[in-house]
Amino acid sequence: MILRLPSLVAGVLLAGVLAASLGCSRPDASSSSPAAASATGVASGAKGAASAVVAAPPVDAGPVDTSFEGTYAAAIGSLTPSPDAPKWSGEDAGDGLGPGTLGFRIDGATGRVHGKSDGALGPAMINGQLGDGGVVTFTLLRADPSDGGFTGIGYGVRSGSTFTGTIHASTARGNVLREATFSVTTTTGTTPPNTAAPASAK
Repeated sequence: MILRLPSLVAGVLLAGVLAASLGCSRPDASSSSPAAASATGVASGAKGAASAVVAAPPVDAGPVDTSFEGTYAAAIGSLTPSPDAPKWSGEDAGDGLGPGTLGFRIDGATGRVHGKSDGALGPAMINGQLGDGGVVTFTLLRADPSDGGFTGIGYGVRSGSTFTGTIHASTARGNVLREATFSVTTTTGTTPPNTAAPASAK
């Protein structure tokens, strides 16, 4: 029996090529299945949602400014000079006596105090600072610096939502002295802290 080797080899090669093509064209159940595609989509969506939650920035409302409004009552002030000081003689013509209004706003970030007053001591501006222990100090400046009216300093302490304290004032010539007690209460914002803001925030 005589075998024709070239024909036999060709047949074997052709069978191998057909088997390889059938194996490549068979669909992959793990990738084409609807269930697998759905599972992949759900996993991707969950991962994206988790990333969005992590990336969301926290909400920081920051410090709140607080306003106070109230009244004062001015009376005759006194001065006790040292024995070595020149003799001082005040005048009292009735100016700067009686009630008045007072209001200021405390900056929640810096503790700075700004406001105004009116009444017996005349129209004035308030500039100051909230300090340690809920203590507020301020200067009383003329709304019109040329009128020669009362200027001075104020000092108050917080108790709850109220500041109470004293203002010491005099006229531009220093010949009339007044001492006023005041009380102001929160009107907006929240009660300020007992201590001032850190120095880095001022």
